[in-house]
Amino acid sequence: MELNAFESDLGLLRFGQTARLAIAALPGEEFDGVVSFIDPVMDEATRSVRVRLDVANPQYRLKPGMLVRADILVPLADDGSAAAHDYPDGTHVCPMHPTETAPGPADCPVCDMAMVPAENLDLIEARPAGEPLVVPESAVLSTGRRSLVYVAATDGDGTTRYEAREVTPGLPAGPFRVILSGLDAGEVVVASGAFQIDSAMQIQGKASLMQAGGAGRDPFFGPGGHDGDPAPGWYAAAERTEWRPADAVPGFDMETLVARYLEVADALAADDGDAAHMGAVKLAGWVGQFGRASGADWDDAFPDLLAGLQEQSARLDRADSLGGQRLAFRDLSGVLTTVLRRYGAPAGPVRSIFCPMAFDEAGAF
Repeated sequence: MELNAFESDLGLLRFGQTARLAIAALPGEEFDGVVSFIDPVMDEATRSVRVRLDVANPQYRLKPGMLVRADILVPLADDGSAAAHDYPDGTHVCPMHPTETAPGPADCPVCDMAMVPAENLDLIEARPAGEPLVVPESAVLSTGRRSLVYVAATDGDGTTRYEAREVTPGLPAGPFRVILSGLDAGEVVVASGAFQIDSAMQIQGKASLMQAGGAGRDPFFGPGGHDGDPAPGWYAAAERTEWRPADAVPGFDMETLVARYLEVADALAADDGDAAHMGAVKLAGWVGQFGRASGADWDDAFPDLLAGLQEQSARLDRADSLGGQRLAFRDLSGVLTTVLRRYGAPAGPVRSIFCPMAFDEAGAF
């Protein structure tokens, strides 16, 4: 069986890992497989790599051409890297059938190929499974080149404040993200509503996702001077005259970007996870192709925002539930809002709509 793995998932994949398969034609049934081959060549058009699984099919329930979605189970080491299988010393494995092992040299009982030492297949590493530092995926805001979380701290008078902390994210781990540096175990991070806090920080000119050191109010993030608070309700205005024109990014099609985004929004509004998945794939592929094009007149922030759009689209695609898709869509919306505020929108007014009931009444734009 063959899968297509995203480029961003390559650091997670190892020969011999276990996979859980869900088959669209066989709802409710699960199959297990083992990673037996990872293609050394990437498909440049889709930015994906072929991964072959060995799957038992004794009753011939699986048919050629069936659509399959697989979750590959990846144990992580203390340093956040993917840990390989911990085979006993001297174990030999068949390169074609990784489920076939022997305590020493032997031939594979399936294909008669000579088994090889497990270490020759990168199955034994000095990084056993451990307990890396992780935070909820929704807590990490990223442009693709720079990532941060908001850390909650309590002042002496009991007031809670939020500090933007730049972090180095590692591999995704289900609904979590490994943090390699920038955060200590036990610190409290904002898992829901981080984009709202970040937007307020940007409006006030404080350190935020797009302003590492805080550089005063950005005039494209709301009316008012650089020193005062934004005018109440400015975000609900039907027209934003301070927005840059839509040609502020030469050669980039904002109208198509918004149209692809709205396809995903409509699918989630209809509770159609499959359509949302397909829309996210289309959006990630379209943005990825644009990101590889050289924009000579683009400012330094725009490629970072493109990377953020692609990352959040891929995250939405990886989500295995409508709830997970909606979390990723919330963060995708935050990045898109930043793009439109800084560089302009397609023709006509744009509204940023807030739903106070989303995410258990935490609310979201």
